[in-house]
Amino acid sequence: METQVQELLDRQISATYIGKDSSENGDIRRGKYSYVYSNPEYVTSGVWRDMLRNSIYRKNLVCIVFDEVRTAVSWGLDKTDEEAFRPEFARVGELRSMISNIPMLALTATTNPPVRAKIQRLLAMKTPLEIVESQYRENIIISVIKVPVQLEAAFKWIVDLMNRDQKKLYESYFLL
Repeated sequence: METQVQELLDRQISATYIGKDSSENGDIRRGKYSYVYSNPEYVTSGVWRDMLRNSIYRKNLVCIVFDEVRTAVSWGLDKTDEEAFRPEFARVGELRSMISNIPMLALTATTNPPVRAKIQRLLAMKTPLEIVESQYRENIIISVIKVPVQLEAAFKWIVDLMNRDQKKLYESYFLL
């Protein structure tokens, strides 16, 4: 969140995140920020709920976005007898009862139909528009390269590659 907020600030867009500094909560309630980031622990807390009840904040709220929403299922729901890693992730759908008239955008790059159905239930989405694209991307290259056992030598090629071609930073490489 910190990086995302900083990128917006660098573009002269007012942004903050809940949990960074509790002294900013008043500014958030007054609608000072165009973008307010949070995590599920804060979203399901009393502080966030109080903000959603604030008429000024609600008037300025135009959308709730959940990035990497697959974590609501993978981290938020317990697996058989195990306790959920971060149970608050499964509670973000409670916001729907407080702000039923505000659009929600749920983003993820990697889900299958059963997981998407769980996400829709968790977020109390009644008739969501699903946009599903192929995971195949021409701009992503996956390479497998056998590397020597010595650690320095194993990673030298990555450093050399990044120094030679900065665009490679946006491509994925897997070591096996």
